[in-house]
Amino acid sequence: MELLFVYGSLKRGCSGHRVLLEARAKFICNARTTEKFDVEVLGGYPAAVPSSCGVQLEGELYEVEGLSIVDYYEDVPELYERVMVEVVCRDGRRFRAWMYVAKRT
Repeated sequence: MELLFVYGSLKRGCSGHRVLLEARAKFICNARTTEKFDVEVLGGYPAAVPSSCGVQLEGELYEVEGLSIVDYYEDVPELYERVMVEVVCRDGRRFRAWMYVAKRT
């Protein structure tokens, strides 16, 4: 099992959430990143880009059984790459989790 932080189309109620259901994801908490990011539109979807002037992203943290399914949906390694970030749940718990960011060119 892996932890995955999502901030865009994979969140509950969004178009890509079905992919998390296929990956047998279990919701852990609403969370935010400790690092700052800008969000750009990449292929019609939001893409985080590390930035010292950006914002801490709000999103959801999941425990996921099958990240390969999500990697395929996120078009890794063509459009996105998976990086490890620190996230903080609203109740203060901290986790290291995977997150998808725009591929560096």
